[in-house]
Amino acid sequence: MVRVFPACVFQPKCLLLFVVLVIFLIFAFTNPKQDEVKEEEQDYEITHRVYLDIDIDGQRQGRIVIGLYGEVVPKTVENFRALCTGTKHKGASGKALHYKGIPFHRIISGFMIQGGDVVYGDGRGSDSIYGSVFPDENFKIKHSHAGDSVHIIMLIALYGHQS
Repeated sequence: MVRVFPACVFQPKCLLLFVVLVIFLIFAFTNPKQDEVKEEEQDYEITHRVYLDIDIDGQRQGRIVIGLYGEVVPKTVENFRALCTGTKHKGASGKALHYKGIPFHRIISGFMIQGGDVVYGDGRGSDSIYGSVFPDENFKIKHSHAGDSVHIIMLIALYGHQS
């Protein structure tokens, strides 16, 4: 009888080691995304800047300046700009459509602040210059650079995550 494999290959311990080795080699030498063209992340131009003056108990604490990407998400930028400046007056809810006096309803120290609910002030409400909600424009910005998270907070606070 001719042996093709050593006798230990058929032992459970050796067989498991052999299978793990074969799986490792398969994954090591294959690229599941080789047919996909990797899209390089672009540096998009900031087209607008808005600011929020932050007060606590009537005392000015500082200013948050936010850069907006108007060429990437023009409807979202126009909505946020209008909410920051108060230029659209009233929304679908009938309430004032601006951030003046709107609280940060969620504060996690060292991590994030969330605000922008112009309807209820607690994160449950949604209103925009386009009505109560409007669809996401795209997801081109990957939020992998410092400062990009402001954009993601803006999207979630205004509408909520769709996907």
